[in-house]
Amino acid sequence: MPEQMNTTKKLNQFLCRTALLTLTLITLSACQSTAPATSSATAQYLLLGEVHDNSAGHQARLEAIRQTLQQDKSMTMVLEQFDTDQQTALDEAQRVCSTADCLLQKLRKPGAQWQWPLYQPLIQLALDQKIPMIAGNLSREQARRVMKEGYGAVFDAATLQRWQLRDNGTNNSPTDQQPHQTVLQMQQQEVIQAHCGQLPLSMAEGMAKAQMARDIVMADKLLQQPSRSILIAGNGHVRKDIGVAYWLRFAGAKPAYSHVYAESAINAAAADAQTQISKQARPDPCAGLIINSKPKETP
Repeated sequence: MPEQMNTTKKLNQFLCRTALLTLTLITLSACQSTAPATSSATAQYLLLGEVHDNSAGHQARLEAIRQTLQQDKSMTMVLEQFDTDQQTALDEAQRVCSTADCLLQKLRKPGAQWQWPLYQPLIQLALDQKIPMIAGNLSREQARRVMKEGYGAVFDAATLQRWQLRDNGTNNSPTDQQPHQTVLQMQQQEVIQAHCGQLPLSMAEGMAKAQMARDIVMADKLLQQPSRSILIAGNGHVRKDIGVAYWLRFAGAKPAYSHVYAESAINAAAADAQTQISKQARPDPCAGLIINSKPKETP
């Protein structure tokens, strides 16, 4: 591979890494004990996280969902794993399929990074219990456009206004700050950390905006549902401080309950509950990784 990769190729590679790295390498301060503002029994929105490749986390979350459905079967499930442009196909698959394998055969996208066997029990539960499944994610191409062009590449003017999104950068004057400046800066830090501290700040902003755009789309899908809803997404997406729960609060929505399934303790401010799971055996994603041509460039 040439030493100097062009920007587009870099973006494509980083985007593929982000789905796993952003959510498996988050290392925050030690867990603190605080009472959640709401409970899983009363929340309108249950935001249930994951480390994408961790089988123990998938199993623990599935059991929690089973228990929830024993109390309330009139729920909807919004999934990060399906892109919004797949909703028609997902609706049809739910109509004709009785097995998760059937549904996934119809919904798999070429090049997708998801480890589908880990999701089969969850999808089978939804099919068996007649829980509607809603596609909740931006497509990879849409995320790339946000990274390169900003929010306006995928959101219309009304949506930009509704969520108060601006594409005027992070170095504004104190009188022209973005409404979500703190979240953007925190997301940039997460993206850089997820890429082993090597990602140039010049690229981190675009990737952070793509992450925020995904969170907004998921929040919007939850808001559109007529019943209580469960969000299935990576731990970074369900966080209270910078993830979907943040955007639900911004929209003035009913209470959300965020539960992460993490391989190490996270800051209590990031979630209402956390289940610590055993670490999944995997190669070190930072081994041999060289990205940043400007190692001193930091936020």
